[in-house]
This record gives sequence, structure tokens and C-alpha cells, in this order.
Amino acid sequence: FLMNVSERRRHISIMRAIGATRKQIVRSLVEEGIWFGLVGTAIGIALGVGMAFVATFILAATFQVQLPRLMEVMTPFPFIYGTLFGLSMAFLGSAIPAWMSGRVSPLEGMNRIVKGKTRSFTLFLLGGGAIITLVSVTIIFTCIYGFLDILVAQYFALPFLVGIVMLNSVILGPQATGV
Repeated sequence: FLMNVSERRRHISIMRAIGATRKQIVRSLVEEGIWFGLVGTAIGIALGVGMAFVATFILAATFQVQLPRLMEVMTPFPFIYGTLFGLSMAFLGSAIPAWMSGRVSPLEGMNRIVKGKTRSFTLFLLGGGAIITLVSVTIIFTCIYGFLDILVAQYFALPFLVGIVMLNSVILGPQATGV
């Protein structure tokens, strides 16, 4: 979404120049991101259910066993959690680029030359990513070695991935330069 907003930088600045407020720009971009998230979540849930039916059929045929029908064992909770998670990730993924684009002045946005430093989140991403990754890995390993219930580890897999992505967004530039 950040790339999408960055590519439309001039258009957003023109909208600001003809009278759109910062709040209107931010709100419209966040709404757009949430709509993308809603559509993506619906597609993801549909594909997930379809693949579960296929996997159940393949497992039953491979092992020649009678598995319970998915319609009998499905509950609404995974769908509710998936929808809430998908929409919250869409909101977070669109809120930061929308906020950043709302801070650009119309004149600055229409300029063909972009400022050198467009994101000032480097320290936040590096520090936050390191902390989230270390805490998640520590808890996962304490679960593996039996100090905590192993079921606790499943709740720290997603924060671990978020921490890695935060670190990678900072480290990727120097890595690419080195390669």
C-alpha cells in the first residue's frame, strides 16, 4: 500500500491543491486500504475453506479412512478471527502510508524530485523489530524446552514474523547494496 500511495503522490498533492484537507486524504486512503483488506480477507477465507475440503479429500483417499465432514466440525470462530485479523492488518498497513501522505504539502508533492528521506521510521522499525523478535523467540524456546505450555508458542509465531518483517525493512537496503 505504501508503494501504491507513493506512486500516486502527485495526484494526492493535486487533490490537496484544489481543496482537499489532510483529514480527507488520510480518511480516503485508509478507507481504500480497508476495502482492499475486506476483499482480500473474503478471498483468503474462501480459498482456505476450499483448500481444506481438497486436503480432507486427499487425506481420506490417501490413508483410506473416513474423516469427519468439514461442515460438521467447522465453527464460526476461525472466520471471525480471520476477518478481524485481516481487517486490522489492512488498517495498519494503510494507516501509516496515509498519515505520511497527509503530511506532504501540495507544493512538495508535485515536485518531481522527492526528498531523500521519505521514511523516518528506521529507529522504530529496528528497535521494535529487535524487541518483538527477541521476546517471541525467547517465549517460543521456553515452550519448546518445557518451561511453558507448548500451546503458548502458537500465539507468538505471528509476532515473531512481524518482528522479522520490521527488521527486514531496515536491513534489506544495506543487504541489497552489499550484494
